[in-house]
Amino acid sequence: GTQFWGHATDVVVDGDDGRVIEGSMLDVTELKEAELAVVEARDELRRERDSTETLRQLLMESAAVPAIAATIAELARDRVGAAAVWVVDADGETVLAAADGADGADRADGGSEGATTGEGVTRRRTIAGVAQSAIDARTPRVETDGGDESAPVTLLAVPATYEGVCYGAIVASEPDADPREPLAELAETVGFVQQREQVRSVLTAPTVLQLAIEVTDPSHPLLAMCTDLCGTQFDTLAVTTTRPARGEGGVASLLVEAPDAATATSFAAAGDAVDTVVSTEIIAGIDGRALVQVRTTASTIGETIRTHAGFVTAYTVYGSRLVVEAEFPRRTLAATVLADLREAWPGATLRTKRSRSRDAEEPMSVDGLTDRQAEVLAVATKMGFFERPQRATGADVAEVVDVSRTTVMKHLRAAEHELFTTLFGDDDDP
Repeated sequence: GTQFWGHATDVVVDGDDGRVIEGSMLDVTELKEAELAVVEARDELRRERDSTETLRQLLMESAAVPAIAATIAELARDRVGAAAVWVVDADGETVLAAADGADGADRADGGSEGATTGEGVTRRRTIAGVAQSAIDARTPRVETDGGDESAPVTLLAVPATYEGVCYGAIVASEPDADPREPLAELAETVGFVQQREQVRSVLTAPTVLQLAIEVTDPSHPLLAMCTDLCGTQFDTLAVTTTRPARGEGGVASLLVEAPDAATATSFAAAGDAVDTVVSTEIIAGIDGRALVQVRTTASTIGETIRTHAGFVTAYTVYGSRLVVEAEFPRRTLAATVLADLREAWPGATLRTKRSRSRDAEEPMSVDGLTDRQAEVLAVATKMGFFERPQRATGADVAEVVDVSRTTVMKHLRAAEHELFTTLFGDDDDP
């Protein structure tokens, strides 16, 4: 009495005793299920391609953050089968976008009548609570809303991080399956868009805030390494924050330029005595200069700078102190930046603070480049990528900045185009 997929064959045979039909029935259930799975996989691939193309178009068109957030919310809901999805800003409360089930009660602006209802306020607080929990911990958080015990609502929040900085979270309600992986994928896109907007706001602003901050805490890994040099005299060390983001195992990476090979060797060896230093590696640079890549689990100044939409323009170690120069949006509060830095380095002090207006006639700089393009260009130059004969390949640079060789070459081409256009472009061209 069971049903199955079958393939029937039959043959008519004429014999002395008359005509008979000989046949067979082959069970092809597994084959049919495989065919259906292939069809379903093709449909899923098509949907993924459509989603990817939608995101690509939005990013290429430099769409605003709310537009990206709205698209992400729709894609997340479709991918994880959630009843509703919210994209929440870094404050844990402001809803940038929502898909399904997101009425006025779930908005953070309080502008709708529904936002004043008890149920709406409770739900909004629950969403804000689980979102802030994920943002603070930098890991997914799950919480069940017990407001209605007969039908509790499960919320999963995944932090939207990029380059070590968290810009918010994506919250999914009642997912049918474990959605951590697809949500993390989309959350990274939200983080990237937020960071891109922040960097652009600084690079294109007519006036920026410049801060020079000094750190003297001996617990800082670079200063601890200098202390372990036992009084060895050396020139200043220039630092390139090649990877302020937390990589595998929560390890960040700094690239330090030493004045000579002997200093680089001593400095790298000093890392063995510092608890927060995971490893050090000497990398050959141009003109005989040596670079030391320091991997550390300690907090990095670059991470804190990025949380305030700023980027480091100079980072120098003077033995017992280090000075970081950074640019921020004009209205940034220097006291807030300093307070955040002091959470990790209590000895941080503000050396200078000034506003700088960008002069249209100023010499060419990297202001037209993205933070990542400028970083890759700086690292490639210091490693001797542009020397002939070449002292470092694209793969060597990729290993230092922790991206693929293809990505390095893409950034270098974009940086070269921007710089050459600035040098030789005709301002009168449309």
